[in-house]
Amino acid sequence: MVGVDGLRRWVEHGEQVTFRLGAKLVFLIALVVLAFVGLATSRVGIALFATIIFGLMLRVILPTDEFQEWSKAYWSGDAGDLWRIRLHSFINSILGILR
Repeated sequence: MVGVDGLRRWVEHGEQVTFRLGAKLVFLIALVVLAFVGLATSRVGIALFATIIFGLMLRVILPTDEFQEWSKAYWSGDAGDLWRIRLHSFINSILGILR
C-alpha cells in the first residue's frame, strides 16, 4: 500500500515532468515558428531577425562543443591522421581475415 508521502512524491514528480515537457514544447514551437518566418517572409529585416534568433535558439540544443572539436580536427589536419589510422586498421582486419 502506498503511503501519503509516496503519493505526494509521485504527484510532485508527475507535475515536474509535465511542466518540463511543456517548456520544451514551447521552445520547439518557437523554433519552428522562427524558422518558418525566416523562410516565408518577404521582408529582409524580419527574415534576418528571425534567422538570427533561430540560430541562437538552435545553439542551445545542438552540441556546439562537438562541432568545434570536429572543426578543429579538420582544420589542424588531425582528422587526416584519424582517417589513416582507421584505413590501416581496416586493411589489417581484411588481411587478417584473408590469411
